[in-house]
Amino acid sequence: RFKKINFNAAIFYTKGKGFFEEYKPNQSFRDYQLKPIMLGNDTLTNTDLIRRRWLDNDFLGTIFSFNYTKNRMLIDVGGGYNVYFGKHFGEIIWAKYASNSNIRQHYYDAQSNKKDANLYTKINYSINNKFVPFVDLQVRIVDYYTKFIDERIDYIPKIAKYTFFNPKIGLTSYINKRNTIYAFAGIGNREPLRDDFINSSENARPKPERMYNFEVGHKLSHERFMFASNVYLMAYKDQMIPTGAVNDVGALTRINTPKSHRIGLELEAAFEVSKQLKIGGNAAFSQNKIAQFDEFAFDYADGKNYLIKTHKNTDIAFSPRCVAATTIQYLPAIMGKKLSLTLLSKYVSKQYLDNTQNPNKQLKAYFVNDLNITYTHKKYMTLGLFINNLASTLYVSNGYTYSYYYAQQLSSFNYVYPQATRNFMLQLGLKF
Repeated sequence: RFKKINFNAAIFYTKGKGFFEEYKPNQSFRDYQLKPIMLGNDTLTNTDLIRRRWLDNDFLGTIFSFNYTKNRMLIDVGGGYNVYFGKHFGEIIWAKYASNSNIRQHYYDAQSNKKDANLYTKINYSINNKFVPFVDLQVRIVDYYTKFIDERIDYIPKIAKYTFFNPKIGLTSYINKRNTIYAFAGIGNREPLRDDFINSSENARPKPERMYNFEVGHKLSHERFMFASNVYLMAYKDQMIPTGAVNDVGALTRINTPKSHRIGLELEAAFEVSKQLKIGGNAAFSQNKIAQFDEFAFDYADGKNYLIKTHKNTDIAFSPRCVAATTIQYLPAIMGKKLSLTLLSKYVSKQYLDNTQNPNKQLKAYFVNDLNITYTHKKYMTLGLFINNLASTLYVSNGYTYSYYYAQQLSSFNYVYPQATRNFMLQLGLKF
């Protein structure tokens, strides 16, 4: 006889539409499907212009789950199906020299349709209330279609269909009321993104990536203290990694790398010193490596990519070896917990803009602090003051790099995004 049965289902629809504009100086007419023009005795092939890029997307689908328990067994069956219709197009809304263009003329059009269906079964079984093994099996089918007309008026249809099997097995052991340990292993698969298809050539289509994941963890719980640790190994086949370069709208370009891995230790702790003072924090230490990476550079003289160097066992781009954060919260007794003072600190170790582990393409480590002051009045009004980057630290957290050949000389450039110095935000929350 079943003790409990639950069934849940939902349907959803999301509409998204919008654009952004860019001023682009000295643009080639050819890249915008425009013809050269004569101005006196001169032939003009370039112009300054403003372009507008649009997204017009529809996302709809359904999700469901059915679970029941009997004795010590819990079975959960569920899945979902969703469809994405996306239109992308660009317009010229102003040009210094218009050539044969009209206002809001499209210079590229693209459409992407994606169907995603999945079905899973999870089974948990409690053995003597101390050992709980589980099995999680998922089948996922992805049907992906993209058509793209680029600046050279090339029609590029791209169709990809994937069937993924994502199994997981694990065991949780409740040693006593305070100690829990767990271990699990699984395989995960993920398809490339739309931009991975658009930025690839006909002879080098992106492959889906596969991850073999193994984790072991422990959690200690006490009335005033908590500590958790987790060790993991993620071994990848054809992982999609950033190259360090960006496309013409600033998105990072990615490629498959045959072999790579991430090995790490995650720690988390929280301690209630008193009713007024609480301290917490977490840290992650990891090694993120690529077995082999081929570094290429574009030659403007002949329009080809040339191998610069083959690198072995280098760090994956944008993968710091250490990330840590702490939280110190103080509730002044005189205010009766109405006032909360919280200091948030974050440390990120050095990382690299690409996969060459070149010291000249490095983002330096940084340490920043934020202060949050929150006052609550009778549970219906909250006033908050957020002071971000309290010490006004100068740091960068992201960027990109680019190398190219010109006149047989290799040039490399790094571009970074400086973060704001000390800044403030005031928040007012009301409950009715």
